[in-house]
Amino acid sequence: VGGGLIYHKLNLEFVSPTINLAFIQSDFIKFCSNLPKYIKNDLKLKNMVYVSGLKHKYPVMSLDDINVRFLHYPSMVDAVDKWQKRSKKINYDNIFVLMLATKESELENFEKIPYRKICFTSFKSEKADTIYLPKENGREYYDTINDTASGAVQVFDILNLLLGEGKIFNCDFK
Repeated sequence: VGGGLIYHKLNLEFVSPTINLAFIQSDFIKFCSNLPKYIKNDLKLKNMVYVSGLKHKYPVMSLDDINVRFLHYPSMVDAVDKWQKRSKKINYDNIFVLMLATKESELENFEKIPYRKICFTSFKSEKADTIYLPKENGREYYDTINDTASGAVQVFDILNLLLGEGKIFNCDFK
């Protein structure tokens, strides 16, 4: 969530294979919990899905026992090409996982991910590595996170978040 926007904001090369992709939370947690295993597996096309908002079909592929939705790729060839190129660039010593959760149950296995991580939540939680950002009235929670990641809304300092330094919040929701 928001990772691609952060790469853009900081003018960084995309080195994560998950940029512009979507997972259900449980599959994403599985993926991040055993990243080397999943990266070594081959993607297999399950189906193509049409979404009117995107105005194209996109591939849904399986990666062992999880599904990956390649939302921004109109063909399987493009999706697999980007996945393979970016997978080769992973620096396993410098991984930061971002996720969003709208239910406490989505956090159950998040803590087991062996990398630096933050999960943005629309609810208060006592779990480690969570940041509570209340949902703004009339907005999808995903939009709140993406707007903060892109810098369109100044809620948290992206650089301080990634570096783990000091206060990350620029303002408070009321």
